[in-house]
Amino acid sequence: MPSVLAKKWPGIAPDLNRILVVGGGGGGYLALQSAFLFNAHAKIKAAIAQYPAMYPDIPSFSPRRAEADSVLNAVVDDYMKNVKPGAVRTQSPYPELARFGAAIAATGRFRENWGSSEDRKVATLEYALRKAEHIPPLWIMQGTENSIVSLLCFVQLG
Repeated sequence: MPSVLAKKWPGIAPDLNRILVVGGGGGGYLALQSAFLFNAHAKIKAAIAQYPAMYPDIPSFSPRRAEADSVLNAVVDDYMKNVKPGAVRTQSPYPELARFGAAIAATGRFRENWGSSEDRKVATLEYALRKAEHIPPLWIMQGTENSIVSLLCFVQLG
């Protein structure tokens, strides 16, 4: 990585012994996963997560509406049928992804998008915490009025 930076920005030398990982939403989830699972190798000194997408770890997560209508379920079904099994889809053209995100939030069908039950198990923060050799200082921002991700109580260990 330092050589890539040196090519693009000569004179910049990253200090790979002092790394801060930061992200919001899905990136916040990945920042926490990185801090828990890769800290020993990457020397991560701290992690900041803003409204991290932690819903795979929240067993009581439920849709905002008691009964999602068939239109929203059809949006989720249509999107999911276009995702090849085992593929990782990181982007979609607008407004497809926005429509899917709203529909999956309203229907509470998040876990269907996380692969097999084994994939979901190892993708959870609970799993990452159990595997963590060291947990760096964390700053997690999550609102109490968030309508998509439930309030989460998280305690910094160590």
